[in-house]
Amino acid sequence: MGLSVMKGTLTCSFRPLDPVEASRHPAAINQPIPRTFQFPALFAGISGPSIKNIPPGIKGGGHPPSVAPPAMQVHWGKSIVRISCCIPSFFNGQEVLNMTEQQNIPSFLHRPSLSEITAEDCRLSPSLGGAIARPKGPGPHPAVIVFMEAFGVNRYIRDVLRLMASEGFIAVAPDLFEGKTYEYTDFQGAIGHLARLKDSIVMDQTRQTLDWLEKQGDVQKSRIGAMGFCMGGRLTFLSLSTFPERLKAGVSFYGGSIGHEGLDQLGRPEVLSGAGKITAPVLLLYGAKDESIPPEEHGRIAQTLSGLNKTYLMGVYPDALHGFFCWQRGSYLEQAARPAWKLVSSFLGDHLKASGK
Repeated sequence: MGLSVMKGTLTCSFRPLDPVEASRHPAAINQPIPRTFQFPALFAGISGPSIKNIPPGIKGGGHPPSVAPPAMQVHWGKSIVRISCCIPSFFNGQEVLNMTEQQNIPSFLHRPSLSEITAEDCRLSPSLGGAIARPKGPGPHPAVIVFMEAFGVNRYIRDVLRLMASEGFIAVAPDLFEGKTYEYTDFQGAIGHLARLKDSIVMDQTRQTLDWLEKQGDVQKSRIGAMGFCMGGRLTFLSLSTFPERLKAGVSFYGGSIGHEGLDQLGRPEVLSGAGKITAPVLLLYGAKDESIPPEEHGRIAQTLSGLNKTYLMGVYPDALHGFFCWQRGSYLEQAARPAWKLVSSFLGDHLKASGK
């Protein structure tokens, strides 16, 4: 692989060393480093694991020195190049973490208040934890329940909460995995945990989340919606049919097993049969190249919702894979994420930001 000289932002995602690499570089294990960070970069070419003209203090090529973190994956467009590198000595842990917090979210999503907003842990009930982000400025504000992916309430979901808060919503993510998170490479662990979830229990946790939100003085109680990603997209659809009087809008990013027939591969029942109970408008977003959600499923959802005379929008983006909106995954695709978010922002603004308490 080779790349011509180009200038831009290089996003690096750390992954753990596999056992073979660990045996070769034992000093690289358990280094306290962030999973991702970004820095301006000028490329003079990439060949295998070597990168030239990296900014001062970032070294590439060869075997990692004794202070090196694990090997990295470098994402440039659709290309992924593994390199070995070391963090410059002038980065202490806090500086690197701050760099991550400020720059993980793509620049086209940045809002003036974003850097001032944090996602904090919260208790939604004695048995249910979660995370919440609040807008700057006095309320009351509309609110959105954010259903997580199968990887837990991780940094990405917390960044989504911050993003929603910067758009003027109180955003809360119920922690359906009770504090457990999984790396994006650990599909076996994530899917195994997902398979243990029961819809009835998750909907009760959604009820607890709604109860908690409606007791908050800074929440517009008649302006609460739901949004979710992957498994959370399915839960968003299910929650709209379970709480039709309490949820006023829903956004499903690549929600799997909404329009399948019968039980899915995890033994979960289909949820499309409950669509008749939905009263809120719903926005469904998919990737055209998402092999886990075929076009036939898009069609069944559209046919069902149209037949029931429901208000819905569906966006399908060319070349987009599953997870195209997650900037911490290799499937992230800005050419799909950018228009998708523009649609989400307009949709939620229309349905949740109207006047009313």
